[in-house]
Amino acid sequence: MLSVRTAVARKLWYNPWESWLSRIWNNYDESRVKMVGADRAAAEWAVKNGGQVFAEGLKDWLSDYNGLPDFVRVLSIDARDGDLTDDGLRYVPGLKHLHTLLLRNCKSITDVGLKTISTGAPKLKLLNVSGTSVTEKGVQYLSSLPSLQELHLVDTPAARADLTTLKALVPRCPKIVVE
Repeated sequence: MLSVRTAVARKLWYNPWESWLSRIWNNYDESRVKMVGADRAAAEWAVKNGGQVFAEGLKDWLSDYNGLPDFVRVLSIDARDGDLTDDGLRYVPGLKHLHTLLLRNCKSITDVGLKTISTGAPKLKLLNVSGTSVTEKGVQYLSSLPSLQELHLVDTPAARADLTTLKALVPRCPKIVVE
């Protein structure tokens, strides 16, 4: 059975407080990062907003907030159809071991979020922002990610651009998926 948070995040249940909850749950909390560490704080943020995390040393994805271990080293975040926002993406630059970030259909993700991601995440290999509001300008920010190997842009304004143009914006990324 889905939790209320997950149902709200995945738009399965309408709640008049949804916008307010999204702002609260996506608010970057610097004091929380200092208290529990960047990885734990990011895992909490992702799970609260309908996502799940995969961490070093674990066999399964974690989607239960109360089941998060005290120490996690986040390797992957799967927030497809979740309610993550640009402000919440401020957790990502602190994740030094993150290699996969799936944000497909996170409707509140824009170029601002990609700019934030580009300031950190040195090991990020796969980024899926399909179904978001990302444009060519946002894609250009990603050129600073040294390990990016695969970028998914299906159903975004950026996908309307010529593939050659997109490859020029992120020259180190060998695989860009637009359809």
